[in-house]
Amino acid sequence: MQHSVSPVIAEEGAVVGCFLVRPPRKIEVPLEGACGYIMRLADENRVGFVDALKLELALGTPAAWEVFKSQLDAARPRLTRIARYCPQCLATRGYWLDAWEVPLADACTECGRWLVDTCGSCAGRVTWRRRSLLHCDCGISLLAAPSVDAPPSAIALSRKLVARAQGRDAPIFSLLDGLSLNQCLHLCQFLAAVAGRTAYRKLRSVSELEQLDWSWNVATLAAAVLEDWPNAFIQSLQAWNAHAPEVLRGSLIRVFGRAYYALHADFQGPEFEFMRVAFGSYVAQYWTGSIAKRNRAVLSELSESMAWVPVAVAARRLRLTAKQVRSMVNKGEIPSESRLSQKGRRFIVINSQYLRDNASRLRPGYTLQHASRVLSLPESRMRHLVPMLCPEVQSPVNGGTWAIPVAWVEKLKELAVAAPLLTGKPPFRLCMVQTALRTKLTKNAAAAEMLRGLVSGRGLRYWRTKGNSTVGKLCLAWEDVCTLERSAASAGPTAISLPNAARKFGVKDEVIYALVRLGLLRVDVDRGRQRPTQYTTDRWIDLFRAEYVLGRDLANHFGRSPRYMAAWLARNGVSAVAGPDAGGCRQLVYRRGAVAVALGDVFGPGCTSLDTRVEDAIGEGS
Repeated sequence: MQHSVSPVIAEEGAVVGCFLVRPPRKIEVPLEGACGYIMRLADENRVGFVDALKLELALGTPAAWEVFKSQLDAARPRLTRIARYCPQCLATRGYWLDAWEVPLADACTECGRWLVDTCGSCAGRVTWRRRSLLHCDCGISLLAAPSVDAPPSAIALSRKLVARAQGRDAPIFSLLDGLSLNQCLHLCQFLAAVAGRTAYRKLRSVSELEQLDWSWNVATLAAAVLEDWPNAFIQSLQAWNAHAPEVLRGSLIRVFGRAYYALHADFQGPEFEFMRVAFGSYVAQYWTGSIAKRNRAVLSELSESMAWVPVAVAARRLRLTAKQVRSMVNKGEIPSESRLSQKGRRFIVINSQYLRDNASRLRPGYTLQHASRVLSLPESRMRHLVPMLCPEVQSPVNGGTWAIPVAWVEKLKELAVAAPLLTGKPPFRLCMVQTALRTKLTKNAAAAEMLRGLVSGRGLRYWRTKGNSTVGKLCLAWEDVCTLERSAASAGPTAISLPNAARKFGVKDEVIYALVRLGLLRVDVDRGRQRPTQYTTDRWIDLFRAEYVLGRDLANHFGRSPRYMAAWLARNGVSAVAGPDAGGCRQLVYRRGAVAVALGDVFGPGCTSLDTRVEDAIGEGS
């Protein structure tokens, strides 16, 4: 073999050393390992491994950088402290294979025997800091170390890990396709913890897997689980739960501990979806404990194969409330079973197959909350609009729930999907349906007319935007919305807010709120806004003035003080219907009829001048 002499390596102008011989790295299959090449280079030049690595780093050779970067970059972890090898293949090849430097690849990918990392004579650990490539520091040849055959699953795992380390794919363990070597190592550590029923601890450094007496256990358990996926994984979870202390059973978090959190935190990427699906299958088929709300990650991933489901899950499938489902269970309309949690709490589970077979019979319609979410319409507005638009709806009675016909909701859903797509910027202003309901069309009549126009397709221009296909996200022409608002305003009385009503009366706001609280002034509630708002109208104000009069207005009319007028009315048997001592109102309020009787039928709602007899009556009474 021809060897080339390496160039002199200088640092700050001083010669620090050079290689006498520099053999090329074996690049044929199987590839020579980077650490093995540095060790062979050091052996042939009679220098140490660290010195050879420093010289190669100064030259910038790929092998040296692979060794150096493996300690910094987790993309390709490499065993750089302990040297593992196959005695038979080392004797045959004469160089160190790259596959032996891959963590958890504990079986030789060439002959299928377990690798070794100790001397067969002194039992010392074989490291890269030894003096000879093929000999231990004790002087005994490494080729004499004994080795045994590895199981097929461990060989398959080693070949897969080596392929991932070298950027190749192997037609085995397809679950690991698309994972980096670092991800594969973390996954094997997790699976070994589950299969061995040991506390899971996230892999912090590859150095934890360098010693074979620990690495063998991880690789064997992980390979056995991957070979029979997902059955072996589910069986391991069953065994873990069965061997858990009695005090922990019944809780997913207490039984599986850190492994449960890791499943949804350390392995939360889409490439690990197969793990969460398998865990969901275990819970669906074999878990008999309760599933708390905090375990939403598990609940959301359980498939239809779940044999028994909690009441909350059944309610979501039927689009009912949990209260409705419990009522049906109590009436015997839905078959169920009673389970007891570890803490003694009794809960109900419902047969999943029965729900699938009888969903159409059990589901009377959408609840108001579910219909609001599906249509993207404000729930507060739908409460008033649905009865106006859909006569078949079943409104809640005595604390019940809504039952909105499925056909009506589906019709609105189809309307949104079939709407023309908005392309480009239109030359006029747009407004979303849900925005119009919240801020513009405060009257229910106008809002109902808008939805009728959408269904009929007449009188309104509307479009859907890309990615939005619900009624509430449809875009309307702003001019059409304003037209609806004006039509509603001309068709009915003008709503007057309570602060504006107070200004009409010339009193403080709290006086008006007191009149409303006492039932003297009629109001209605506008639920079309984000916060329900009370309002009154001119007609209701006129009705109030026709029946009641403020003590302040009486005093002004007769040129007397309010206190004097109140005392005179009290002496003549007229009591206030509202006042500081009658409902906590800051103004005295009297019935006009009672005041008219006391004044001799002289004072009336249309009186504009004083009468001498009335003035004399007040004066005599003083």
